[in-house]
Amino acid sequence: MQLVQEVSRTAPREPSDPRVLAAMEYLRQRVDQAVTLPEVARVANLSPGRFRHLFVEETGMPLRTYVLWRRLLHVWTLLMQGETLSTAAHAAGFADSAHLSRTAQTMFGLAPSALQMNGPLSARTRGLDHHLG
Repeated sequence: MQLVQEVSRTAPREPSDPRVLAAMEYLRQRVDQAVTLPEVARVANLSPGRFRHLFVEETGMPLRTYVLWRRLLHVWTLLMQGETLSTAAHAAGFADSAHLSRTAQTMFGLAPSALQMNGPLSARTRGLDHHLG
């Protein structure tokens, strides 16, 4: 996570407003689905305009950026589990691996393949998943 924060040049924020936290949980559960501002604002029981303002205030980023961020984190998790870029892209709600590539390049200045890990850490992670599953 530290690497991602350094590459993206973002300062971590811990949202505390329960409405924003509810919206974030809603988004986490739908990382692979398209969501709209009015839909997420309804979850927070706010108007879209008020929600947009509060979300940026609490998280430091607009909703669209946050959604893409969550999707990229999901891709990273899937890559760590040994999935291919194409499979991870689709599972995280990207239209295809080209859409994932453009998003990763825009947000981090890196190709998504830079997020792939091959070697002891990724093998150990897959081994843990096997033992836990």
